[in-house]
Amino acid sequence: MKKEKTDILLVRPVNHSQQIVPQLSLGYLATSLRNENISVEILDCVKSGFNYTQFKEYVRECNPKVVGFQMFTVDMLSTKKSIKIVKDINSSILAVVGGAQPSGAPEDTLKYLDKADYGFCGESEISLVKFMEAAFASKLDEQTAPDIPGLIWKNGKNIVINKPEFIDDLDSLGFPSWDMLKPNTYPEAVQGYFFEKFPVAGIIATRGCPYSCTFCSAKLINAQKIRKRSIPHVIEEIQLLYKEYGIREIHVLDDNFSFYRDYIEGFCEELIKTNLKISWRCANSIRLDTVSQELLKLMKRSGCYSVAFGIENGSDRILKKMKKKISLAEIEKSVKVTNDSGIDVNGSFIIGYPGETEEEIKQTLKFSRKLGLKLANFNCLIPLPGTEVYNDLVKAGKLNDLNWEDYSYSTVVYVPDGLTKEKLKSYQRKAILQFYLRPKILFYLVKNIKSVKHFCYILEAAFVYLFGKSGNSRNP
Repeated sequence: MKKEKTDILLVRPVNHSQQIVPQLSLGYLATSLRNENISVEILDCVKSGFNYTQFKEYVRECNPKVVGFQMFTVDMLSTKKSIKIVKDINSSILAVVGGAQPSGAPEDTLKYLDKADYGFCGESEISLVKFMEAAFASKLDEQTAPDIPGLIWKNGKNIVINKPEFIDDLDSLGFPSWDMLKPNTYPEAVQGYFFEKFPVAGIIATRGCPYSCTFCSAKLINAQKIRKRSIPHVIEEIQLLYKEYGIREIHVLDDNFSFYRDYIEGFCEELIKTNLKISWRCANSIRLDTVSQELLKLMKRSGCYSVAFGIENGSDRILKKMKKKISLAEIEKSVKVTNDSGIDVNGSFIIGYPGETEEEIKQTLKFSRKLGLKLANFNCLIPLPGTEVYNDLVKAGKLNDLNWEDYSYSTVVYVPDGLTKEKLKSYQRKAILQFYLRPKILFYLVKNIKSVKHFCYILEAAFVYLFGKSGNSRNP
């Protein structure tokens, strides 16, 4: 017997991603919808380990009016397959997409996803509610569609992109629907692969990034203006996670958590006052030029044990091309100050940037080992739609043979002049092996493995990055 029809099913699509973590964006959407008495379910296909057959069965059982897909560029093929499945079940089900990919390339996304009905760019908590209300009232047409911020829609043969509307009062959004996300049920597979305590949950305290790094798509989703939740609101969420779900570690996922010094100081001071036995880390990269010894000591006292820095490269010339607005000397100083404060540093690096030479790649590898990092990740450049580097490469005719289906976290998507995919991938492998196969790093890793499951997860993740297993689910 089929259950009562669900208004909307929010989906993280089938994917071989190693990031098995609660999807906060879907949680926030769910809260906004539920506040307006719109029934919603969340399906994380990655957490559930679903293939396309299992996804089909779930949709059939759920019987939704609308299916909304959260998608990144690596999800293009998977989302296309999933939308076809939805339409094969019932062609009247509306298929909508949102997230980084449609925010960066709205028109191209809907052209590729030819069976998708609508898309959203930017923040969608308010827009999706308006969309659902119009759909329920059978008033979703060329007269009402222009009034929905961020909506990507088809007007005949034309694709229309409405200007997104970014939310200033983040407290008004409430908390993500943690009762639906169930953070305490996720496996030991967290951002950064290592953690101090478990279970782990992520939070977002601020949205937006004022910087203009050429490779980053953050501002396309959350704008350049930084908006902040009130500190009491953030602390209340942490207390909820601690008491109701047994969460013992918080990962701050902001793009620029440390931008306002008084804000992070206030956060640390209030967290100390709670007396919660909880650890936390900055899991997304924060700016190196925003930290100081005094701030780091306060962060340490409040339970922070690790920060991620977007170092990106070991060449001042390439850093300038990336518009990082930081030098190698400043990077070395910030990493040392952080280490001296007792906080571990995880560094992220990009190789294969346009114009980068083999010698500069070698400099990056050497620089990564020189810094005193505890962890590091090395990624070949993925030119994300809408970013400056992507637009420049398109104008230069360097991405003419690019296929959306080739996008993957673990395979080489773009190769600068003078290199090959094989050569660039070999440098990535070399970077990983040279960094981690050092006695002090191996000792650190072994010391921080929490369980057999955790160990197996790390091995699997390492295999993917070393040998390039596809991250976009080509197999059913």
